[in-house]
Amino acid sequence: MLFNSYIFILAFLPITLCIYYLLKQSKYKTYDLAWLVLASFVFFSWWNPNLTFLLAFSVLFNFAISRFASNGRSRFWLVLGIVVNLSLLGYFKYANFFVSVVNDTSGTNWHLEEIILPIGLSFFTFQQIAYLVDVHFRVKRENSLVRYALFVTFFPQLIAGPIVHHADMMPQFGKYFRSRLILMNLAVGISIFSVGLAKKVLIADAIAPLVTPVFTAASLGTPISFFEAWSAVTLYPLQLYFDFSGYSDMALGIARMFGIVLPANFNSPFKATNIAEFWQRWHISLTRFLLDYVYEPIAARLTGRVIGWPRDSIRRFIIALAVPTFITFFLSGLWHGAGWTFIIFGFLHGGYVILFLAWRQLRGRQASAHTLIAKFPGWLLTMTAVMVAFVFFRAESVASALVILGAICGSNGISLPVSFLPYAIEYSDFLAAFGIIFEGVSPNDLIGLTKMRLLGVLCIIPVCLAMPNTLQIFSRFTPALIARYGRPYVNISSQSSWLNITWRPTLFWAVATGICLAFAISHLSTVTEFIYFQF
Repeated sequence: MLFNSYIFILAFLPITLCIYYLLKQSKYKTYDLAWLVLASFVFFSWWNPNLTFLLAFSVLFNFAISRFASNGRSRFWLVLGIVVNLSLLGYFKYANFFVSVVNDTSGTNWHLEEIILPIGLSFFTFQQIAYLVDVHFRVKRENSLVRYALFVTFFPQLIAGPIVHHADMMPQFGKYFRSRLILMNLAVGISIFSVGLAKKVLIADAIAPLVTPVFTAASLGTPISFFEAWSAVTLYPLQLYFDFSGYSDMALGIARMFGIVLPANFNSPFKATNIAEFWQRWHISLTRFLLDYVYEPIAARLTGRVIGWPRDSIRRFIIALAVPTFITFFLSGLWHGAGWTFIIFGFLHGGYVILFLAWRQLRGRQASAHTLIAKFPGWLLTMTAVMVAFVFFRAESVASALVILGAICGSNGISLPVSFLPYAIEYSDFLAAFGIIFEGVSPNDLIGLTKMRLLGVLCIIPVCLAMPNTLQIFSRFTPALIARYGRPYVNISSQSSWLNITWRPTLFWAVATGICLAFAISHLSTVTEFIYFQF
């Protein structure tokens, strides 16, 4: 079941909300939680009922293991839990890729039947691994199976995150809300949901027709023109951002309707002026998971081996910073998908971050520039690097990614749409001297980029750079968790926007939200899945 579908918006969500609050007012304290667990399983099974047993097994197995692995007991149970979780993830997500690699390298012809990847498997697997590690190191264990099942299966974050932690979530369940607070939660939640739905339906889905044909053509070996390639490479990061951040906003809004605040997952990543800052703003819950459970344990172990070495030595930098960073981003790329394109995506970002850390160490951690002009080179370099990496993230194969990257470098010539010629007729000879012509494969034949469509697309970039994000718009009403265990990982106060827009429970905002929601719902005729569902 998709958030951007009529069945969810008009039936599943209202029914679930009504029954939840009716049960919450009853004398049976756990019935409301049990109802959410049941609703979450229905939500998960809507896509493929045959895979519901996998989610149920994962919940029961990890709940049982946590009772043996808690409070620093034998590491055997912790290791067993992690191995079983990763084995399930490995089989469903990576078995076919592993077999194809073996066949390519050894010349064998092994074959596996098609394995259906359960949606959300990567998310609830990582979530439960984090829980097992936490309870082993004496974080409070959950003793109620119903509450634990709700922690794992809570449907707003079940399919595509954000990745949540038990200590953040469970204190919020079971709280009693007065009528006034219920109404406020519903108002805030519906408003955030409307923003997320608009991002997905009105922006991400509108960009998709300008991106998909280009990557499809590249995979089929069709020549890609310079303009088409640049259009796809520039627009895909925007499509992915509005798609995934739209989902995250919808998840925040739906959870808030139930009185639950989920962790923040995005914080204007396209405003980042370096690659490290980009990952502090992009998919924040995954970044925090990888830092807490992959990078920091590896870095701590390796740092112990370089104690006494000069801080500015190359060997210390490689062992204590570069190696754990590279491993972390390699696993991040592999987590995103089973394929060489995702591995290269992880390698590229790992290399970007290592180069940035080396540069920062060489310049002695000087204070960053604060003026817009001084920040621009860093922003431009960061966005260029991100766009190149996202080509591999989106492409169906390494070969098709190289086709597109070659096209943006002019391998098929530098041609612009013929329809642009009237606007540059006076400079056509000058442009031709540099190899820029107005012929060849026209984008109108491939992506149908009309003048109005081009204008609409160009308006999206200022939206990313000038508009406040969801966290800022709803900052007065705690739209998301921005800290864990007292450690802040989202700094909203330091962010700036050219426009200052703050949501308030007023008639104006009620009308604006209603119009936004109605307009988005009216565009649901072509329902599309969220990009991150495949992960």
